[in-house]
This record gives sequence, structure tokens and C-alpha cells, in this order.
Amino acid sequence: GMSRRGPDAQSPLRTLPQGVRPQRAARVVALFDFEERLTNPIEVPEGWVRGQHEPAIGRDRPGFPRFNRAELDYDAPALEGEGSVRLEANGGSASLLMRPGVVPIFPGADYMVLASARTRDLTHARAQLAARLLDQNLNPIPGSESRSQAVRAPQRWARLRAPVLGDFDNAAFLQIELLLLQPEQIGRAS
Repeated sequence: GMSRRGPDAQSPLRTLPQGVRPQRAARVVALFDFEERLTNPIEVPEGWVRGQHEPAIGRDRPGFPRFNRAELDYDAPALEGEGSVRLEANGGSASLLMRPGVVPIFPGADYMVLASARTRDLTHARAQLAARLLDQNLNPIPGSESRSQAVRAPQRWARLRAPVLGDFDNAAFLQIELLLLQPEQIGRAS
């Protein structure tokens, strides 16, 4: 998790010890709860970046204008605790992208990435979860990306699931992306 609680307080991310193999569907490799009020002075969660169109750094993402925001929110109702992350789209789509290298994984293992999402005031846009594998050089592995259903969930928290299959021997890291997508970006790999 991203909060500083319990015995793992020295690390914002709990990872498995080297060489320990996760038990089938029984091990949490990483947890992000966005409880960062006391530890993170900036708007963007620790370990994440806004995945908007930024030609200056070589991020070419038409349809994801720079003015759309993704930031920590302690005022909206959270699933648990008080922290959540809010993506806003005022035309175009919005993305919160995990920095490459944050979640190391075992090649050959399958992973299930879960997120809870609630939407407000959406007409056409939908919330979606994406997960992909990265190689040791932090480059996305073609064909490894998985996406959840794209949802509108104004009444309750919806559970988004993105299964990532361990079919890639060169997999070293998992990268997660939280998305608020307009119809033209839904289902399109980034």
C-alpha cells in the first residue's frame, strides 16, 4: 500500500522477498490505497505520473490533452479510509500511469490486477483499468496489455479486473494504468 502503516513502514510498496513464489491467487504483490495525506506533498500519488499527451518528453497521446487532471483526493467518498485518486476529463481522456519499475514480478506467473472505480457526471466517458508487462529495460512487452471492462458506476464502487498472463519470458515488471476514456479511446491499446 502507499500508506505508512504496520511493519512494512519503511517501504511505500510491499513486494515479495527475492525468490519467493506467490501461491496461486493467494498473494498480494502490491497494494495502492492512496492514503498519502501525511507522506506526499504533491497532487499525484507516489510512484505514478499523469499519462497525458506530453510531446516534450516523447509521450505522444492524442486524445489525452494536458489539461485533464489526475490527483489525490481526500474529500470524495473513498472505498476505505479517506484517500482515493480522481481523474477528470473536460473533453478528451485522462490517465494516471504507474511509473515503470515500481512493481517487479516473476516471469511466467499470471497476475490479476483489481481496482475499484466510481464515476460521477459522465455522459459518454467510462472508467477503465489497463495492465501491461514491461521488460528489464522498462519497455512495454507487445501483446501483454490487458484491459478491464469500461464502466460507468455512479451509484456504487465497481470492481475492475485486468488479468495479465505470464506468457512472456522477458517480463520483469507490471505497469498499471487508471483511465477515464472517451468512446474513441475505449478498447484501444495505448
